Amino acid sequence: MVSSFAFFDEIKNYLRQQRVTKAALFGSFARGEQHEFSDIDLAIEKEGMTFFELLQMEEDLEKLTQRKIDIVEFSAIKPSIRPYIIKDLIRLV
Repeated sequence: MVSSFAFFDEIKNYLRQQRVTKAALFGSFARGEQHEFSDIDLAIEKEGMTFFELLQMEEDLEKLTQRKIDIVEFSAIKPSIRPYIIKDLIRLV
């Protein structure tokens, strides 16, 4: 499903430029259940990332895609929801 949206290539390029070591899509886009108002959910890993950097990435990607972006660090995913997120992951970086 990811390949049908051109902005995913732009997201991948942006994340690589930001030296993100691991990134994956999850949620409605990963399951192919998105609608016109769906946000884009990303799980990422970047060594030494600050909260400010995470917020800046969300803002930059929202401008790039014209969609709401929610980013969570892999290490911050709560154990209670981890299985639901992991099963949908589509690796981007």
